[in-house]
Amino acid sequence: MSFLELVQAGGAINWILFAMSLVAMTVALAKGWQLYRARPRPAPQNMNALTENLAGADPGEASSIATTPRGRILQRYSELRRSTGLQPAQIHDELMRLATAELTLLSAHLRTLEIIAATAPLLGLLGTVLGMIDAFQAMELTGDRANPQVLSGGIWKALLTTACGLAVAIPVGVAHHYLERAVDSQGDLLADDIAALTTAQFVAAANHR
Repeated sequence: MSFLELVQAGGAINWILFAMSLVAMTVALAKGWQLYRARPRPAPQNMNALTENLAGADPGEASSIATTPRGRILQRYSELRRSTGLQPAQIHDELMRLATAELTLLSAHLRTLEIIAATAPLLGLLGTVLGMIDAFQAMELTGDRANPQVLSGGIWKALLTTACGLAVAIPVGVAHHYLERAVDSQGDLLADDIAALTTAQFVAAANHR
């Protein structure tokens, strides 16, 4: 049977699962591209060198890497450290606010993947239960003339929705876990950068007293 015939054999439940798979694929591809673009650039070792030497860096140097969350944190730090009257604690709070906003943007719509991965098997199971009810009702109506082929045909069509539900849930669950870990890695990286930047700011402030 072709893919379209399998979907049609499962009835309305399979069409719902097919629509859910399209939504999940769209979200996963969009988030994967977003996280790919958010990867650290330039290479981490160059970024670390920029972090260490930022106190004497040209503001344009930080602006040139402001296309990633990490770069925008550095650019904002470069702007804040040139502002008069700001304490290191205030700079830290502002950088944390910006990092939270960046992570919120990166994690947007991941909940959609989680919901689809959780509900697809249940929806498939619902389709199987409904299909089994129909199959046994059809067998009951035949009475003594019950044909095992009628029952077996109804059962395999009913089980098809469970298979489709699992086929949707498994890759979506894997994609959600991978993307969630990528967002967590970005959060760890930003936290390390903010800690390094604000520590250097505290040390500089202490040396000026």
